[in-house]
This record gives sequence, structure tokens and C-alpha cells, in this order.
Amino acid sequence: ELSGALVNPGQAAAGRIADAADRERTQPHPGFDCLRRWSERMPSGSIVFTSNVDGQFQAAGFDPAAVHECHGSIHVLQCLEPCGEQ
Repeated sequence: ELSGALVNPGQAAAGRIADAADRERTQPHPGFDCLRRWSERMPSGSIVFTSNVDGQFQAAGFDPAAVHECHGSIHVLQCLEPCGEQ
């Protein structure tokens, strides 16, 4: 919950790290393989536009350059203020 993160950011971060560890162990379900095989048959290639943030398309073998995550990714940190070159 956002209000909890604002009150105790350390505790919120610890919970997010535990959630991320659980997601790291999660394997893509068979539907991802079906979609990947279908996309590979597209004569002009394919892209994925997803609201998923867990990297399951990439884990299922989709080309990471062709996966567009509109809500970002749990695998990339984003600063609230400029904090680096990326």
C-alpha cells in the first residue's frame, strides 16, 4: 500500500524485495510458449505490448527488444528525480 511505503519506506522496500524474489522463481505458463510460437510465424515479425511488469515474456523466450512494458518492469529501478544516465 502506498501510504505504508510513505510512512515506512524501509519496510515497504523489504516487502518489494521479497515479492521480487517470488517472481524470480515463477516460470512462464504454457500460454506464453503458445504466443511465442504464434508470433514467430508472423511474416513481418511481431512485438509484445504488455502491462505485465514481471518479465515473463522475456523468460518465455521473446526477444527483449520486441517486448514493450507500458508500466515498466520490476527488474529496472526508476528514480523519482534524475539520478543517472539511464
